[in-house]
Amino acid sequence: MAASSVPAGSVLGANEWLSSDHILRDYGLLQEELQRIAPAFAASIRLVDPLVSALLSLRRSDQRTLERSLGSIYAQTNGPANFLFLPVNDGVHWSLLLVDRRNPREPVAYHYDSRQERGYNDGAATRLAARLGAPLAPGRMAQQKNDFDCGVFVVEGTRALVNYCGSSGRWTSATSSPIGSNSNSG
Repeated sequence: MAASSVPAGSVLGANEWLSSDHILRDYGLLQEELQRIAPAFAASIRLVDPLVSALLSLRRSDQRTLERSLGSIYAQTNGPANFLFLPVNDGVHWSLLLVDRRNPREPVAYHYDSRQERGYNDGAATRLAARLGAPLAPGRMAQQKNDFDCGVFVVEGTRALVNYCGSSGRWTSATSSPIGSNSNSG
């Protein structure tokens, strides 16, 4: 039998979940794709490294660390950050925070959680939204049916929201979310 050409750790087992490395890799691929097909739109979004997101959501982050982390998001030469996509993790579960900054004086953060009824990431999402100066609103999305697909929901939700933001650039509320219709089906 020939050795596989797939790098170790690239294929997950049936009950394994995505790590921050997997999400970061998918974000990198998505950013490359957007640069090719819609460079102006690509310049207006930030797909935030899950580790940067984790630093920002820590309860005890010093001001200097926060400023550096925020600087890595905002201070890029390719244009203003209209949409921020931040993976949120409480240690056992992934969810997604989308910050709409098209009006920088009134940003809004939408929290998309595939296990919303459990409230796993509510505290981290609330801290993260507050540090980004945005009030938090719930975002509706399909609910996962197992205990290990939360990372998949984050990357797929990110892609759906990026597509939606790129095609229309606006929506009026979290209830008109483009990423799922069975908001609490468990």
